[in-house]
This record gives sequence, structure tokens and C-alpha cells, in this order.
Amino acid sequence: MNPFGRGGLNLGTEGSRFGRVLPMHGGSIFGGPSTTQNQIPTKKNKESDNEDSDGGESSESEFDPSELFNDNQISVDSLDSYISIIMEYLGFHDWTATTLIAPLFSLDHEHVLCDFLQVENPNIFLDSNSSDEIFGEFISAHISVCYYVTKEEWYKAYAMQTSMVSVFLKEIIQKVKDSNWFLPLLYPLCFDLRRLAKKAQATESNLDEDSTVDYNDDVANLFMNVYRSCVSDNRISLKQSKKIAIFPLTLLLMQSYFESNKMALLKPLIRAVDNLSVSFKARITLSELITYNFYLGKKAMFDSDLQTADKALEYAFKYCPEKYLENKRRILIYWIPVKMFLGEIPLDSVLEDYNLNEFKIITQGVRDGNIRYLRQGIISNRQFLMKSGVYLMFEKLTQLTYLALFKRLATIIGKPHIKIQMFMHLLKFLGEDIRHIDEVVCAVSNLIAKRKIKGYISKTHNTVVLSKTDPFPE
Repeated sequence: MNPFGRGGLNLGTEGSRFGRVLPMHGGSIFGGPSTTQNQIPTKKNKESDNEDSDGGESSESEFDPSELFNDNQISVDSLDSYISIIMEYLGFHDWTATTLIAPLFSLDHEHVLCDFLQVENPNIFLDSNSSDEIFGEFISAHISVCYYVTKEEWYKAYAMQTSMVSVFLKEIIQKVKDSNWFLPLLYPLCFDLRRLAKKAQATESNLDEDSTVDYNDDVANLFMNVYRSCVSDNRISLKQSKKIAIFPLTLLLMQSYFESNKMALLKPLIRAVDNLSVSFKARITLSELITYNFYLGKKAMFDSDLQTADKALEYAFKYCPEKYLENKRRILIYWIPVKMFLGEIPLDSVLEDYNLNEFKIITQGVRDGNIRYLRQGIISNRQFLMKSGVYLMFEKLTQLTYLALFKRLATIIGKPHIKIQMFMHLLKFLGEDIRHIDEVVCAVSNLIAKRKIKGYISKTHNTVVLSKTDPFPE
């Protein structure tokens, strides 16, 4: 069960290096008085304990990430164990360990529903001598977010999550120079922030229909600040460079910019991905590549770059697993009009398999040259097409439908000379509002100019003269 869908915040106003004073026995840079107190078991604490028990000296063996994949079962049955496990894994300062513990900072994870985490303002004792003390603050803030989510206090959850991402940027990304082991935490923090912003926006709109607040823009600006900090890192080592976070951040920014209709801002993001070195590209997962190609294909479609759109959307559809039927359906919504512009009409069986019956009458109209079917299909499914963002693409299919109809007329006549008057009568019969023959001449001229028809128009005789060899090039 996905608990996301529920979420208060008392933001502090005092100041320190994190933006507020940390009380000696607790308190949080993310705000609010304490209701529970827990000591963080850090790696340094453990070393101190070992020194005390072993007579003052301890030797620490080099960490092996493979040890994390043993069969020892780890249970989280209390607030203390939740904190202890997170701090233990983060204490390794290792990418693999952080990746394994990152779900415990995600609102998709089942821990969000645990009763012992339903604490509004948890207070965690901080070891001021530990380099990882800042992560105690993140744990405290995340527990507060979990509380607000379950209470459906969306703005408070959004404000707290915003503080988490902001502090992660200022206190970790910008200050920790020679390592990147903490970056696996960034994606769940940013991903959840986007969704909380949507929830907060919906709540704001319900309370005030005239509200001009746009949380999506605020989130996109914050993401871009994080992105700039990562992309400006000149280190080339995969274990040090923060450029390794560019691709996940690019996906989040793509989603935000599409939602706010700011697709012009995608160009520098795509350029940065193209310029990534091979070693960084090798770390990109298949799911990330599928998502990236989906948005790349959408952008290319809107830019009328049909070849790029076809290639990108084909990749996304081909490698998207069959079990994600809804995702493949979303890809087809954009890939189908691109393919139709390139002269390929989808089979009815494909539309049925992916529940895209809205396209059936449209594709039939284009395939048969039946302009009436095309118009009816667009009008009857206007809401779906507009919501999907492909309405204008299907409106532009008129010329292809004219081409299919003209082909059928040429086949019936069987001669290279076709009177424009005949084509005009055929269009009128199918419901087109044509009042002068010049409108038909213009339509046929466009098809000739785009090399869909090979031939010329004899204005003297109002006749289309087709080429004797290949009059309709593919």
C-alpha cells in the first residue's frame, strides 16, 4: 500500500549555521519543540565504546560493501532501531550502503505507516563530535514529514521537505568536496518534494481559487540550484564527482518543466547529458534511460523533429517492461501520432491491447482517407487528446488524410491526369467545408511541396499531372 497522500510544520526563526539554534539536548534545524528524545548511535560512538572495552585501542578493518548483502535479517520495530539502522549504514560513508538505506527516507516505503514513527517533532540527541550529526537532523525532519503525510497536512509536509532539500544542498552537497557517497539520498528527497508540492498546490487551489502561488515553479528552481552545484563539479572520479547526480536531477527537471510548459528550458539539460563522459553514462540505469527517452521524444515531437522523436519513443517503448502496461500506453500516446506523420498507421489490435480505443476512428480515417472519420474522432475525443497534449498533432493529420484520399482517387481513375474538381467534390461529400477550388489547389500544392506527391498542377486545365514513375513516394 502506498501511504503517500497524507501530511505541519513550525519553522524555527532562530539562527545558527543551519538557520537556527540547536538546543544542547536536542532540537531541529527543521523546526518545532521536542516530543521524543533518542541518542544517535554513530560510527564514532561505536569506536569509542570499543576503545573503552578494549583498553583504549581499536583497529578498524576496511569496509567491504559486499558485507551488506548477507542473510542477517534487519528489523525496524521502534524509533530507536529506525534511527540506529540508518546511522549505522550512513556511518560507512559508502555509496552502496547509502543506496540500501535510501528507501527509509522515501514516502513510498512502508515505514511511513509505522505507529512508532507518528511523531510530529522528534528530538534526537546529537553527538557534536560526529561528522554525521547533520543526518540526525534529516532523520528527525523525515519523521515529521511522515507524521504530516499521515495527517494529510500537505503544506506542512511540503514546507518541511523543502527545508530538507535546501539544507542537503547547502550543508552537504556544497560543503563536502571530495566524496559523493551521500547522493543516493538526494533522489528520494527530491522525488517526494515534487509530489508534496502537487498536494500542497491542490490544497491551496481548493482553499483559494484565485491563488497565484505555484509550488511547482518553486520546486523546479530549488532543483535547478541543486543541479548547478552538481554540474559545476570538475572532479572526474566516480567516487568524488557530484556529476553522477546529473541524470536523476535531469529527469526531475524534465517532469517539472513539462508540467509548467517551459520546454525551452530543456535544451541545456539535454546538452549536458550529451556531454557526459562514458564513465558517467555507464552508471545510468535502464529505467532512467527509458524515462529520459520518453521526455526527449515528447520534446522532439513538439519541436516537429519527428526522426528524433521516433527514435527516442521507440527506445522507451521497446525497453519498458511489459508488466508496466500503463507506462507503455503513455509512450504510445505520443509515439502513435509521430509514426502516423512518418506514414505508419498502428494496427487496431495494438490499440486494443493498450486500451487506446480513442485513436481507432482517427487511425481508420487517416488509413482510408476518410476525412469525416478523422474529424469525428478528434471532436469526440477532444478532452482526452488535449489532456494528453497531442490534440494539435492530430489536427495536423488532415494533410495525410487528404493524401490517402487522393491516392484512392488516383487508383480508381487509373490515369496520371486527375481533375482537381473531382477531388473537390470528393472532399465536399466527406463533409469538408470547401467554398472555392483554390482551397483544394492549395492543399494539393502543399502535398507536392512536401514530396508526398510527385507531379505538378496544370493551372490552365485545373489538373494534377502525376509522375509516371512512383507518383506517391514513400
